Amino acid sequence: MQDHILKFSVIIPLYNKELSVRSTIESVLNQTWPHFELIIVNDGSTDCSLEVLHTFTDPRIKIINQANQGVSSARNRGIQESQNEFIAFLDADDLWRPFALEELMYLILNFPKAAIFSANYTISGKNIKGTNKRYYVHDYFYSAAIVFAKWSIPLLVTGIVALRKTCLLEIGGFKEGITHGEDIEFWDRLASRFLIAKSERIVMVYRQNTENRASLINEDQKKFPDSTITGKRVGKCNSKQLYYGCLDLVNIFHNLRNFKIVKAIKLFYSNFFWVLHAVWLFMKYRSFRCKNEFKQS
Repeated sequence: MQDHILKFSVIIPLYNKELSVRSTIESVLNQTWPHFELIIVNDGSTDCSLEVLHTFTDPRIKIINQANQGVSSARNRGIQESQNEFIAFLDADDLWRPFALEELMYLILNFPKAAIFSANYTISGKNIKGTNKRYYVHDYFYSAAIVFAKWSIPLLVTGIVALRKTCLLEIGGFKEGITHGEDIEFWDRLASRFLIAKSERIVMVYRQNTENRASLINEDQKKFPDSTITGKRVGKCNSKQLYYGCLDLVNIFHNLRNFKIVKAIKLFYSNFFWVLHAVWLFMKYRSFRCKNEFKQS
């Protein structure tokens, strides 16, 4: 009897990425683990992105067109249309290395208690080194705070995570109507209920300087999730408060850099104890890393 083959549904939300989406799709089609469907949700693109999609003939590709409703809506539509047990996401301008799905499959098979499976990634222009470590993440928020302190990047990014579809349906998918930080709110809900298996192997490249990045949205037009602004201080464990303290610290620096002094002061006083704790965390891990780099040189 043939063994059950583990299959993925890979979801790519697409909006105006004509210059980068081709290489992104090719990075998926070149995976060493070939058992997947690729669902591309064209979220009302107004450039030539759709024409680029139609140059591909691989039968694993499924194109869905919808009016522009935002990235969360596009991902949710992909989840609804998916046919497989495990869902993976990739943004339309990032790249998978050929063994990305193979690494996620390894985690699924070897960490059966987990529902969230994530590998490591590098950022274009940053020297982030991976390892071969694989482990359960038992305290997501504390681990995320440490990673923020060391690299100023999230512990989880949407472009290199596989999830059990049943868990996605249980939490209701992504919250729609959010333009910035929708993934942070999403991981907050997931990590509060399900266990994570993490690989430090780098299998994805996050490209910073592509067209139409969400980070390029005008500050006044950004819509953040309510959970990261109100109510986050109530009934939270210490590790989650520390994690949000790190996020506040990053936002404080951002506002100071843009001469928004009053907003920075309000952020500091809103949760000053955990912001100070985050400062200590940043100093500890950044200085530790700098010392190591100095010794190596």
